[in-house]
Amino acid sequence: MIHTVKIDESTINGKKLMKEVRRYKKGVTIENSFVIPEGYMTGEEFEKRVIEGLQKRLKENGYL
Repeated sequence: MIHTVKIDESTINGKKLMKEVRRYKKGVTIENSFVIPEGYMTGEEFEKRVIEGLQKRLKENGYL
């Protein structure tokens, strides 16, 4: 059975729980879910833009 739990790490109890949970390597998966503020890019969006920009410049300079 899988349980999804949200823990607020800004609280003392949340910090204690996360410290305890991180001790267990098997059977525990920690997913960091947070809201990205408006105007910021995700890592995936940044990666895509960088690759597109590099490919464009390499084509312009005759390397591709």
